[in-house]
Amino acid sequence: MASKSAKIRQDDLNRFYTRSRIGDLLADQLGNEPPTNALDLGAGEGTLADAVLNRWTDTTIVTVDIDASIKPNLCSRLAGRGRGGHLHHVHDVLDPALPNVLGSTETFDLAVCNPPFHRPPWKRDYARILQDAGLADACLSTADVTAEVIFFAQNLRMLRDGGRIAF
Repeated sequence: MASKSAKIRQDDLNRFYTRSRIGDLLADQLGNEPPTNALDLGAGEGTLADAVLNRWTDTTIVTVDIDASIKPNLCSRLAGRGRGGHLHHVHDVLDPALPNVLGSTETFDLAVCNPPFHRPPWKRDYARILQDAGLADACLSTADVTAEVIFFAQNLRMLRDGGRIAF
């Protein structure tokens, strides 16, 4: 029988919740240059956003998650943090219009993400996301396109030239 600490924390949206020490480890691997702004798609409990703000207190953080119920706790956790603070959007990260929702002129210095791991039913809109990210030929068929591939493409679409991405 697995110990309680070894138990995988997963929910019905196929989200795996990142533990704080893993978020801190990820942030520690991102070099010393502080990002002006950072994006966390599928933010969940906000562990990765919190790790970014622990490392770089002058960073503005933008989080996105489809689950409206997480917003109060997430916003409370990140309140008053970062130079520009925290902005949260309740939205589906798999939506090709996501850059417009966030402000189509906004690009980010850093993107952090722990995507859900599942294969959503194929939608033609996913081809647009992959195309915009320069990944149109990355998958041999639509059967190869998983949520983590789409999350990666969405992050690429919103990252500035020279920006960093950490999954």
